[in-house]
Amino acid sequence: MADLSARDVEKVKFAFSIYDFEGNDTMDAFYMGECLRALNLNPTLAVLEKVGILATSTSSSPLVSVRRMMYAELEHILISLGERLEKEELLPVLTECCPPEDDEGFIPYEPFVKKITTMK
Repeated sequence: MADLSARDVEKVKFAFSIYDFEGNDTMDAFYMGECLRALNLNPTLAVLEKVGILATSTSSSPLVSVRRMMYAELEHILISLGERLEKEELLPVLTECCPPEDDEGFIPYEPFVKKITTMK
């Protein structure tokens, strides 16, 4: 951490604290990717898998899937990026391309990506 400024260290501590759900200065490895992305880093799943984070987080619980994304985040990203869309313009696309949300608001992203890339 010697290469980081005091401000960067504070940013890292703050991002870490968001994922320290129990307040005991630990974070489940499952959230490492999200924590790094919150710091404007862009680790790929391959990078996370290479360092063992992804393998650890997925093998510990069969119910946890890193191949999920928040439906609300997807909606926000698609509305905000590129040429601005109105929510009413986006809803038909999401309805056709997205599987239903689970109880936590997540959707599997692979079916979405496959559907959106095959649309004509």
